[in-house]
Amino acid sequence: MAKRYVLLLASALCVRGQGIDFDALDALNAETNGPHYNQLEGPFVAAAALPGYSDSLSLGNIAIEVPTCGSADTYLGVRIFTSGQFNTTRCLEACSGVGACQFVNVYNLRENSNLVGQFCALYSRAWDASYAYNVGQYRGNSLFTISDSYAFANLLRPATPAQCPDEECKREIVKCFNNGPAQASAYCSQLTPFTTTVATTTPTSTTSIATTVIVATQRTTQTITVTATQTVPSSTTTVSGYYTGNAQQAKRAPSSSSSIVVATPSCIATTNYPPDRITSACSCIGVPAKTVRVTQTAAAMTTTNTNTVRATTTVTVATTSVTTTVTVTGGVATATLPAATPSPLDFEAADQSGTWTWATNNPQGWDLGVVSTPDRTNQPTRAFRVVDSQYLGFAVLTSVQGFNLQPGATYQLSLLVQTTVLDAGNTASRIYLSMFSSTGNCGAAFNPISGGVPAGNGWYRFSFNFVVVQQQDTNCKIGVTYTRNQGTATHYVDNFSVAKISN
Repeated sequence: MAKRYVLLLASALCVRGQGIDFDALDALNAETNGPHYNQLEGPFVAAAALPGYSDSLSLGNIAIEVPTCGSADTYLGVRIFTSGQFNTTRCLEACSGVGACQFVNVYNLRENSNLVGQFCALYSRAWDASYAYNVGQYRGNSLFTISDSYAFANLLRPATPAQCPDEECKREIVKCFNNGPAQASAYCSQLTPFTTTVATTTPTSTTSIATTVIVATQRTTQTITVTATQTVPSSTTTVSGYYTGNAQQAKRAPSSSSSIVVATPSCIATTNYPPDRITSACSCIGVPAKTVRVTQTAAAMTTTNTNTVRATTTVTVATTSVTTTVTVTGGVATATLPAATPSPLDFEAADQSGTWTWATNNPQGWDLGVVSTPDRTNQPTRAFRVVDSQYLGFAVLTSVQGFNLQPGATYQLSLLVQTTVLDAGNTASRIYLSMFSSTGNCGAAFNPISGGVPAGNGWYRFSFNFVVVQQQDTNCKIGVTYTRNQGTATHYVDNFSVAKISN
């Protein structure tokens, strides 16, 4: 099996797992005596699936990136096409020709702006869109990017058994917690407790009245039976909250209050793990989830039965009380976990690896980094600076941690900007702003940003309201794109904030 390379560069896009199969790419270049680009005919069109395959799952500009499942590796290699009509059908045919292939990811690979070819990555089991992480990477001075990514599952071939992903994911979380035990323990301790209904009591009063027909005398007997019903939970429903956020007005010194909210450990905040896996991992480090037990009492119900008997005794009245208890199952326990809170969206931290990443496809013409500069009150602060000295290429700034936004709700995205390219109407024509997810735009795309309000000392505040797109992945991230300018341009950005306005 070919080796795979993962390049983790501070100024490059970061990927996990096998990354791009550069051994296969090197073998292709050797066979063709060097790179041969733009040999494919016509635009890419995703064909319908072959019989026995699922419909296509569009992944946009991201490829599947999967972990090694225990000791099993589900990756079966790659097939590369550099000529002919661009079509997903031949990738499915390649999968059918490999005995263990149960899943195929089809995508375009480009080196800088040149199309390398159509890639078909084959796997022995199917993976869903939550494993789409591979957005490309640098190799030397070349930036490899992905586009037109689609996934198909082979429905006629069962997957090779593998010890994943649940147990593997749980081990990943426990490993993350062990890297920072103090923060992990504090984080687990502050999780919202489980609320569990341990008993539901419905008092039932059954009244039986026996009426005696007078023969010589009359006798009336009354018996009251009370039945208490206990309900024991048989299933659990887990609910996760949506991110609400508070608008960030300015940077403040850390609070001295003892009630400090511990941030989600950065090594798990970027992955949308299910809440039950997180609480399971908390138990592994000795901090089990807290449980609040409640008992509910339903409204009383009364049933009356009447019958008639003949008696010859004297008139008497007797009352007997009988209590029985019946236990049944069918209750539902509810576990509530808070939405993960991303790290502060400024640049004061010395290490930005858990908050922001940045990259450019023209390092000679773009200078990117966090620097010290006067803020809007002329006090020293740290901000992200971009200097564009050539009329070539572009640069991008991306937040690392996602926001779990509520579909259909209205949010406000804002930031501070200082730029040497500010047009009429306070428009920063070289800065594009968006919130995106693995499945596309989250409802916020502003190209370019406009309507800035002066904030002092040459800084402008830009604020935009947007409605989160329905039926989209709501784990959204902030993206800033810088476009080239004919003359040298300098841009500063700082103090990003995301706040929920209305449902």
